Amino acid sequence: MVSKDLMKGALRFQDLPRIPVFPLCISWWAFDHFGYTVTDVFEDPEKGVDAQLKTTAMLNFDAIESFWDLVRYPRAAGLQNADRGQGRPDGAG
Repeated sequence: MVSKDLMKGALRFQDLPRIPVFPLCISWWAFDHFGYTVTDVFEDPEKGVDAQLKTTAMLNFDAIESFWDLVRYPRAAGLQNADRGQGRPDGAG
């Protein structure tokens, strides 16, 4: 059973051969592990994606945390948005 099937089965409360591994909130650890600071990720979100994908592959996770709202942190601190003024794809920013 591949990861996608494990995750779908878990969401449907089906009996599975094993519990899928889906750690939450590993972003900050992954950034640090691959040498990125939070500032690096605010300035270039692709670095955050890179860290997440490498961590998922390295540790054989079945899913990845894909919800980030990194733009809100610098915005709340009164800093220029990490999106460099291009706005968010969902139109919220």
